[in-house]
Amino acid sequence: MKKSLYGAGIVVAVLATSSAFAGSKGGGNVVVDSVSRTASGSLGNARNSSDTTQSIGCTVSVNPATSTTPSVQCAARDSTGKVGSCTSKSAAHIQVMAAMNSDSAVNFSWDAAGNCLNLSIGTQSNWAPKVL
Repeated sequence: MKKSLYGAGIVVAVLATSSAFAGSKGGGNVVVDSVSRTASGSLGNARNSSDTTQSIGCTVSVNPATSTTPSVQCAARDSTGKVGSCTSKSAAHIQVMAAMNSDSAVNFSWDAAGNCLNLSIGTQSNWAPKVL
């Protein structure tokens, strides 16, 4: 009898633990830190936020009239209105942009002149997809 109660207790503990992690949701709201010059957030969470302020994203563009080198421009605004942005002509940053999709999260940092230092793109199941 003791063994079956002990075994049942283990099964209940395992089930309770595994359900606590299933379907994790959260994170992804836009955060801009002007002191450390960093910005992060997911496109879906920014789009779905209840405020009308949050936004984040990056663009790759080229203007053949002035240059044949593409550049990346990233910008973010959090719910308090703090903004951060950067620009880069780094081939590595441009290559990272190929991973971006409509449900990605963007993290970037910049120097005092507005040059992108780090740029990362990610997609995780706990970030909300965009609701159109």
